[in-house]
Amino acid sequence: SELMFIKGRNVKKETEKTDNGIIYDIKSNKFAFRVENALSLEEIANESEGVRLVFIGEKHDSHAHHANQLALIQLLHKKHGRLAIGLEMFQRPFQKVLDDYIEGIIDERTMLKETEYFKRWQFDYNLYQPILTYAREHKIKLIALNAPQEATKKTAEGGLGSLSKNERQYTAQDIDYSNERYRNDLFSIFEMHPTRQVFDYFLEAQLLWDETMAETAADYLQKNEGMLVVLAGSGHVRHGYGIPERVKRRTRLEYLSIVQDEQAESNIADFVLYPKRLEGTSSPKLGILFKEGEADFAISAVMPDNPAAKAGLMAGDRLIQLGFFKLSSLQDLKIALFYMQKGSVTEV
Repeated sequence: SELMFIKGRNVKKETEKTDNGIIYDIKSNKFAFRVENALSLEEIANESEGVRLVFIGEKHDSHAHHANQLALIQLLHKKHGRLAIGLEMFQRPFQKVLDDYIEGIIDERTMLKETEYFKRWQFDYNLYQPILTYAREHKIKLIALNAPQEATKKTAEGGLGSLSKNERQYTAQDIDYSNERYRNDLFSIFEMHPTRQVFDYFLEAQLLWDETMAETAADYLQKNEGMLVVLAGSGHVRHGYGIPERVKRRTRLEYLSIVQDEQAESNIADFVLYPKRLEGTSSPKLGILFKEGEADFAISAVMPDNPAAKAGLMAGDRLIQLGFFKLSSLQDLKIALFYMQKGSVTEV
């Protein structure tokens, strides 16, 4: 495993994966489950009869998890016909951009730029591209579920009371603080990552996050027919107290919940999937760092033994163009790299 800091900023954090060894949580209670049969994804999809709301949790960087999500969406689409997909990865103010993408008014590259995907979500778009491409090909509506990151970040620093009326425009208005397990589990996470944050503000930021996604999902379900499939981190799905029960509070609708690679616990979800690890496509990396908010887009550091170092780039250099892509921001660079093949040679 590797941590890297430059001038006090954590710029790299990687944990090596291995097929050997056992992950063991010493704080957990011990459970045993009777496993009579393993279900296929087709059988799980058949359990959705009469249900309008399905949650499929993920670990954001797992290709296998997103492959399962796509397979289940395809099965549910075939079974139920009318379907929409709710996405944690996109924020409410960019709903029209997703609508334009599905309608074919804009292309994928424009959608990525106008939703500020690489600025706001940052995970490699190769993880999500097959799902969004399937949605576009079949005119399946995409729902931008999430609150603007400006609102959640400000709440984490100063609480909900620090948000202006305008800043609350794209966030949930009704927030329920009552679930004690939600609070206790968040406190355990908070204690594991010591910061100068106040826990109550951290709690309110998480609540704003979950309640906004729940409110957006509920609003769609109340105004439209058909099924909604919600894709979100498993932490927002497991035990129901993140998004699922908050949608149910608003709609009274029952739901089906699925998480992946989670420790088996009583009532963690309706189904837990344990997919085989999948090595998917990933975007090329240059191995360079930039200062946050740098107006002239100058390189602040070059990592050794990476393409940028081999090309002779140095700290202080400015990137103006990569191939056919003109660059004015880190987001532009990430979009350019997404559309380039590993091993290709281009000018910078």
